[in-house]
Amino acid sequence: MPRQRLGVPHGILTTLGQKLMVVVGLALIWGGAVVVLLAAGVAPADVQTYTGWRTVYDELAAVGPTGWDDTTAVVIAVAGVVVFLVLLRLGWAQRITPHLARTDEVLTDDELGTVTVNPRAIERAAEIAAGRGAAVHAVRARLGEDELTVTIHARGADEIAETLRGAQQRVRAALQDTGTPKQTVRVVVTRFTAPSTRDLR
Repeated sequence: MPRQRLGVPHGILTTLGQKLMVVVGLALIWGGAVVVLLAAGVAPADVQTYTGWRTVYDELAAVGPTGWDDTTAVVIAVAGVVVFLVLLRLGWAQRITPHLARTDEVLTDDELGTVTVNPRAIERAAEIAAGRGAAVHAVRARLGEDELTVTIHARGADEIAETLRGAQQRVRAALQDTGTPKQTVRVVVTRFTAPSTRDLR
């Protein structure tokens, strides 16, 4: 049975959420330290000197609806909903999702034995085949469950359709030559590089 791995999505929201959790964690550590010191009998004045807990407590205690008019209350309510939705989205970005670890592809399995190939070997063969095109600057392949995705960094936008078509044909031929199980080949252009002065001569 294929092993499962746990992963956290990557992105700016994940990073922001992690930084926010660090800030909240530090605040909880600070608050816990204040409670422990006071419970241990340390003089409140000394705790205030080093932590400023009384100032923070007074500021938070003063927060409330006293003196708010209707407009202020509505603005605060809307802001609270917005903050809630933002925090909800940041929390969702931290979700841990299980996914199956990649396993070797079986090429043959008969009475003589089993022949397998590592997914990275298939990706590398596809990268070499796609990179043979003159208009291809760099290439990266990723083998999924039923699809091989080839991302291309092209040298220019001229004749891009022909570049994609040629890369796809070369990759399919390479997979067929190596006896790799049939895969859907998807070619995607991610970047263009403007031709240099030397190329224009």
